[in-house]
Amino acid sequence: MANNTELEKLIKSLEKAKTKKEKMPLLLDICKHYQNINDFEQLKHYLNELKKLSEDNEFYKMSVLIMEGNLLLEKGDYNGALINYFQAEKMAKQQSDYKNLFAIYSNIAVIYIHLKEERKSIDYYIKLAKLITQHGEEEELLSVYNNIGASYNNLSEYG
Repeated sequence: MANNTELEKLIKSLEKAKTKKEKMPLLLDICKHYQNINDFEQLKHYLNELKKLSEDNEFYKMSVLIMEGNLLLEKGDYNGALINYFQAEKMAKQQSDYKNLFAIYSNIAVIYIHLKEERKSIDYYIKLAKLITQHGEEEELLSVYNNIGASYNNLSEYG
């Protein structure tokens, strides 16, 4: 997480940036900062700026969809968040962006828990576990397997 000095530097760099290519990564970093500190008003502002610039850039469009999904999830708009995450999932697969797929699958699984659809949650945790295994991020598996177990426990089934 960036501290205030880093955030101030990002904002100053954004003010000096002239091209979309310069502005988009700065906007994304600023958005991540505001998301990390739960400043949703500032996040919305900078996310809208990024959205305007990212119309012809699939990576940044996907990033906007994920962050908008996160905002909707935070507000409890689970169906809205799912729409964003499913769109972002397609884009992440096309770009072979497994790091963002990790977050997308995890968030979808969490939503299904909130919606009391444990089987769908388990399906997404299993997709996440396979993806993690394929990309050598095994240190994340313990948490995923724990979540699968908790979901089965919520179903009162063990398998």
